[in-house]
Amino acid sequence: MISTPFDVALGSLPIPFGLLTKLVKRDVAGLLYHCISDQFVPHVAGVLPVKTIRQFESDLEALQRLFSVVSYDDAAAHVNEGKALPPQAVLLTFDDGFSNAYHVVRPILKKRGLPATFFIVTDTLDNRKMADTHKKALCNYCMAVSNRPIAKTLSLINQKLPEAPRDPDKFRTWFQNLTFEDCARLDSLCDMLNADVARYLADHQPYLTREQTRHMADEGFTIGAHSRSHRELWLLKEQDEMEREITESCAEICLITGKTTAPFSFPYQSNRISRRTLAAIRARNPHVGLLFDTHGFRKDSPFIVPRQCFDNPVGAPPGGSNLALAMRHAYLAQLFWTLRGRSQIV
Repeated sequence: MISTPFDVALGSLPIPFGLLTKLVKRDVAGLLYHCISDQFVPHVAGVLPVKTIRQFESDLEALQRLFSVVSYDDAAAHVNEGKALPPQAVLLTFDDGFSNAYHVVRPILKKRGLPATFFIVTDTLDNRKMADTHKKALCNYCMAVSNRPIAKTLSLINQKLPEAPRDPDKFRTWFQNLTFEDCARLDSLCDMLNADVARYLADHQPYLTREQTRHMADEGFTIGAHSRSHRELWLLKEQDEMEREITESCAEICLITGKTTAPFSFPYQSNRISRRTLAAIRARNPHVGLLFDTHGFRKDSPFIVPRQCFDNPVGAPPGGSNLALAMRHAYLAQLFWTLRGRSQIV
């Protein structure tokens, strides 16, 4: 489920979960989801796993039984003012700003009275643009439904992009490793595979609108920023550009919600970005709230909330939850890093 060195080092140890929670000290941690759906979702195909509605509701049942779900405001008050949190505090968070969050996730959370934070890529609001990650997914989908043999498809791609491997496994690796610096290649692939991004945005409306976002904020959900463009921030050549990705997306969220601050979650992860740089950005821009990363439950700077992704349904019984199992793995991973003297991201 989680590919880390602890799988070999600690994964088979029969450590009771209650003992794990005592051995691994933490204040608050985040649970991260992206898309919950009973339907096939082309714009995450081959990029993100998806839990069904029943699996997600089973996760929430386990979460409410085992942990204390707190709001973003609770977490911010703890970090900024030292206010106490209940034992085993966790935050529910959702990245990428899919419209699915409004139509599927929101009603489930309202029914259970659970707080959550939704992080939005601001360039995609109102379906103006599609993030490169989701363009990749659309390409995956178009290749899967094509009547053309994969060898023929890869041969045609190679004619226009000679650097693209013809071997399916090598192509898959090459394709997955494309970054925003390869956006021209990705757009060419969309054209060659008939992945009509503009048509898909118009017909399927995969992202939240401003109106939906404002409504969710009015209902009490926290709205945060997930950058302007969903680019890999550590690859940006200029620090000013990275700062704008953070600060301008948070400012746009503040305009929509009427709040004075907005939290920010990093696309992909932030492990290659200086914490001193991030602290300076926050100091210069008080509208930027807490930052959220995706490196499990490893400790970080006080203003960065660690999160573990729970999208993957592997290990869940039919219609059931794998949350307890995934939580156990996350705690074991943190224990592994602690024993190696690397419990904190620096």
